[in-house]
Amino acid sequence: MKKGIFILFVIVFYVLRSEAQQDPQFTQYMYSDLLINPG
Repeated sequence: MKKGIFILFVIVFYVLRSEAQQDPQFTQYMYSDLLINPG
């Protein structure tokens, strides 16, 4: 039972980690259109 919970936790962790950074990171504010106009 504990092994199944551990495997489920690892799968959820990797899925959330893969979707964590979808927004591009720019070094300058002028290139980030999402921060200027999110709509």
